[in-house]
Amino acid sequence: MPMGVAAIMTIVGGLMAQKIGSRKTLLILTAIGAVGIIFTLIPLTWALILGRVLEAFHWGGITSVGPLYMMQNLPIQYKGLGGMGYSIFFGVAEFLVFLLGLALSKDPATNPLVWFW
Repeated sequence: MPMGVAAIMTIVGGLMAQKIGSRKTLLILTAIGAVGIIFTLIPLTWALILGRVLEAFHWGGITSVGPLYMMQNLPIQYKGLGGMGYSIFFGVAEFLVFLLGLALSKDPATNPLVWFW
């Protein structure tokens, strides 16, 4: 469900950026993401689900509005590098998050790095 919300929010984020501007859209999406993080810290199932959905809103909008805002503010000679750099750093950060999840996993069946005595 959160992936579907993120996919829909990429379109909605673009429409919001056209209507109220990309900077205000980024501020609104960041506030939604912060509320989502707070909800995921609550140890209840409904709060975790709500937090994940809010985070999907956040990331879906950020992935479409972030490069747009960057392209609007970069000097002309750096626009290509800025668009490519945003995508590369986004992918590298996602890869590092998966590695961090592997390193912090406590299940020996899924993590060969865990040592049990």
